[in-house]
Amino acid sequence: MTTEQLNEFYILSTTLSYSKAAEKLYISQSTLSRHIKSMEEELNIHLFSRSTRSVVLTSEGKFLQSQIPLLLKKAMDIESILNSDFINTDGKIRILYSTQTLNTEVLLFLRNFQEQYPNISLEMEPILSYPDIDMIYSTDIMISPCDFMGVKPADIAAMLATTQSALLAIPPYHPFGNESSVSLFDLRNETLIVPHDDDLNGPYARLSFIAKHKCYGHLAKTGTSTEDQALLLVELGKGVMILPQHLKHHIYAHTRTIPISDTECFFPIYVYYNRNNNNGAAALFYKSMLEYFQKKSI
Repeated sequence: MTTEQLNEFYILSTTLSYSKAAEKLYISQSTLSRHIKSMEEELNIHLFSRSTRSVVLTSEGKFLQSQIPLLLKKAMDIESILNSDFINTDGKIRILYSTQTLNTEVLLFLRNFQEQYPNISLEMEPILSYPDIDMIYSTDIMISPCDFMGVKPADIAAMLATTQSALLAIPPYHPFGNESSVSLFDLRNETLIVPHDDDLNGPYARLSFIAKHKCYGHLAKTGTSTEDQALLLVELGKGVMILPQHLKHHIYAHTRTIPISDTECFFPIYVYYNRNNNNGAAALFYKSMLEYFQKKSI
């Protein structure tokens, strides 16, 4: 699927008229119709419901429409990198990462990248303190759960690569144990254990604020320095914890996890790329990651 196809779909999805969309795109209606049909066949879904009098978006079409601005921005970022950075298939890349970000999809990308470019060495270093945007200047790539998109300098490229769902970790014999899922409102009068609660750019602090708001303030909080400390407190019955999906395998023996139903309850994974090092291998890594997660989002 090309950016031209995405743009054509977006114009049609906003006008809901083949004649008006074709006029804006300076192509014929038959060409536009053929391109949309090709997209639907490629995706194996119907994007529009058509009749002799109207064109209506399907639920799949509405979802794709909501994603188009982000997809086109990612495509522009890739083009910018290709035009401004030297791409190299050997060398080394220094990568700072947070343990919160190494979910299945990120690890799969790292393995695929290493197999595709065996002459590039990935030097992975964990972030041991609170992530800060200035950390990126000491490395090539930073994979972080923290949102610095609004404050990042112009010489740092950044993307929201993906998100992962959130779970609630509960101690043994907790009343939630019989529930198939919970909402944040259900946490009222609970004690929420929050790792890195002082890191206001991080997801744990963000989710604790959302949870307290949903509970109208009827939620106690206990802060810890690490996820491991928080999980131990949950096992000891000191409270509950919101954690990313992939940390489910880190819980203690008697702790249980339950899905959280609130759509705003998720853990983001951001990737920051330091252009200043002129590292062609890092440019290739960032470009490849953009392309990989762009495909995953469709």
